[in-house]
Amino acid sequence: MDSQFLSRYDLKDFLLSLPSGDLYKAIDIKFKRNVLIKIVDLSNIKEISDIENVKNRFNRYVNNALKLIHPNIVNILDYHIDESNKCYTVTEFFNINESIFSKEMLFDMSFNTKLKIATSLVEAMEFAHSIKILHQNLYIDSIFFAGDNIKIDNFDLKRYLAKNSLISELGIYSNPPPYIPPEYISSYEPSVYGDIFQIGCILYFIFCREHPFGDTINDEAILRIKNLDYIDPTYYSDVEIDIAKIINRAMMKKPSERFETVNQFFIELKKIIEKLKDKKYDISTYRFFIQNNRMFIQTNPTASIDISELENRLLNENIYNYDLERIQEAIHISNGDPIEIGEIFKKIDSVIFNCFDISVSDDQMECYLKKLTPKKLDPKEILFYLKKKNIRYGYIKENINELAEDAEGSIRLVARGTEPIRGEDAYLVFFFEPENKYKPKEDEEGNVDFRNISVIQQVDKGDPLVIKVPATKGIDGYNVFGNIIKATPGNDVKLPTGKNVYLSSDGLKILSTTDGIVNYDNGKVNVIEMIIIDGDVNFSTGNINYKGDVLIRGDVLPDFKVFAGGDIKIRGVVEGAFIESERGSITISSGIFGKNQTKIKALKNIKADFVQDAELLAGETVEIANYTRNSKVFCKSFLSYKGMGAVQSSLIEATRLIDINIAGAKNYTKTTLYINQLNKNNLKLQIQDIMEKLDTISKSINQVKLQIKKIIVSSGSMENAILDTEYKACVEKLKKLDNLNLVLQEKLQSLQDDMNFILSEQKEMIIIRRYLYSDVKIRIGSALKITKEEYETRVVITKDENDELIFGSAISK
Repeated sequence: MDSQFLSRYDLKDFLLSLPSGDLYKAIDIKFKRNVLIKIVDLSNIKEISDIENVKNRFNRYVNNALKLIHPNIVNILDYHIDESNKCYTVTEFFNINESIFSKEMLFDMSFNTKLKIATSLVEAMEFAHSIKILHQNLYIDSIFFAGDNIKIDNFDLKRYLAKNSLISELGIYSNPPPYIPPEYISSYEPSVYGDIFQIGCILYFIFCREHPFGDTINDEAILRIKNLDYIDPTYYSDVEIDIAKIINRAMMKKPSERFETVNQFFIELKKIIEKLKDKKYDISTYRFFIQNNRMFIQTNPTASIDISELENRLLNENIYNYDLERIQEAIHISNGDPIEIGEIFKKIDSVIFNCFDISVSDDQMECYLKKLTPKKLDPKEILFYLKKKNIRYGYIKENINELAEDAEGSIRLVARGTEPIRGEDAYLVFFFEPENKYKPKEDEEGNVDFRNISVIQQVDKGDPLVIKVPATKGIDGYNVFGNIIKATPGNDVKLPTGKNVYLSSDGLKILSTTDGIVNYDNGKVNVIEMIIIDGDVNFSTGNINYKGDVLIRGDVLPDFKVFAGGDIKIRGVVEGAFIESERGSITISSGIFGKNQTKIKALKNIKADFVQDAELLAGETVEIANYTRNSKVFCKSFLSYKGMGAVQSSLIEATRLIDINIAGAKNYTKTTLYINQLNKNNLKLQIQDIMEKLDTISKSINQVKLQIKKIIVSSGSMENAILDTEYKACVEKLKKLDNLNLVLQEKLQSLQDDMNFILSEQKEMIIIRRYLYSDVKIRIGSALKITKEEYETRVVITKDENDELIFGSAISK
């Protein structure tokens, strides 16, 4: 491209090759729109005279195409020939890769859409002919289906036969299905008749979904074109007879026998459209007729045909060689046109009725024939005889075939009924372990962890708990007369519904009404919202991991873990264990013996009678009634004054308040009371970070909900969707996102409370209500003091503007 042309068009992806050039997607920068650009590269042509000839053809092609302003003809917007002998054509944009005609596309296309395409094609060609422009190469690669419309391309661009392909005037090879008019094979004199022939070929493909002379150009296809050897479109059952007539006329071998003008073609199509508006059938229900030495059926597709009545008619007329399956299929696919159903009907010789002795067992489940003639018979004659005798089921065709060849006196079992099959009993499928067997988990090496035992079986709201596989009706049997022998249905079973569950609308599923723990008690399925452990957390229970609230009425023994999404309440002691509440608070009535391995963590509050040798982390307040020894505590406010309230050999780190009775001890113990002052800028950053995460989570939640909705719609109902694997994965993901959203919302609220605390200019403080021993490290922000004396009264410690600690209401001993 030269600089001016290049600056306007930004060339993008290569799409495909056409007879008029290699096609690319491009952007017209000037008008900010998508366009299509075709490129013909002449740089490989050696002779200058040849290059000039092709350029002249290109200019003729473009100049004629520019005259073709029609909605069904590809619109040329611009063209150019650059100094490197490349020719460019810029056309309107449409998604060409999705617009290529194919058999698959036509298979799903309605008749009315096909008729609209045919009309648009002929109308566009009529316009071109009206301004004296022939197409000359109307193959399927020149027509595109864009939206509800068509686009025709490559007008006035001759293509010539070159071995097993075509070559265009611009030197580009292609191999479309062969729509070559017969007169173009021996010599090329373009005419209206040639365009009409190719229109006929395209309509043949549209309505018959096959190319008339094969899929590719080869010697066989050329011979078929010369002989005009193609399957008549009337043989296709879904082609209207009037459509077939105009296709045949367009494709006549002699040009003079075709339509004289495209306008005539267009008028005939319009007549068909008008006629089909009020189409009526001149047959009542069905009729048989012979055509080309084959039997056809023509039916009224709006009528109901009794196939038994139809067969009885054939039997009454002694016709024995009909193919009932083909007749049924023809009726099923009928659109009113004749459909071939086999060979010409033949009537049976009445002598056949004297050729057999028939016997049926007492239970009517077996039929035997004895042959009374030595001559060979047609198996169809034997089958006809059986039907005349009302033997309509269970034919043993191999025995019938053998009997036809057998000698006189032979006896064969020719039909056998089928016994009914009893239905299967209904049964229940549990989605949890109903016996609640305690099973320790094994790792890949076979090691058993007795702390992780599957005791708690958690479920979420809407989860399926039990599904009933219904009893089957059984399979009916038939005797040789075709009479039904009813099957015995299987026994039913009742779904064991209990508390906090409900039955699905189809009555086949038990689902949970809430999040909780599922159990099977006294033959009932129940869901319990809170876990209650009626004793200790030990090897009999294993670790506890639950999304809701947990109540433990005993102790938590060493090395065990309790994790809950909600609140945790422990009536006993915690000894060397790990306890965490993801969204709630923790209350330990009898205290904590940490053994230097216990960690207690809560998003909100922690409350205990005492704590020793442990680490506590709370998002809000930690309250210890009696004493805190050899421990670390991190929180916003630490309270220990309702009981003994002693803090000894421990680190207490809070952001707002430490309020206790006693700090330190007589013998030297390393006790630190530290107010870690909040930083406004850090809080802003943390708040911003959490809000960004919440925004991301919100978008993810919406995406997952949309996917869940699609699955429900495709499944037909919510109750069907819950059994879908992808649905379960999406729901699980949504629950995790919802839970994370709740946790982050709580953290955001906590940070905003901290910011409000700073903005309110409240003072952080440490309060010792009864006794402050020496060697206690007191720190607020960067201000630090280690006490050198003891205080036996209330001490309130704050920090002044000079970053100095102020001990108020203090009397030293």
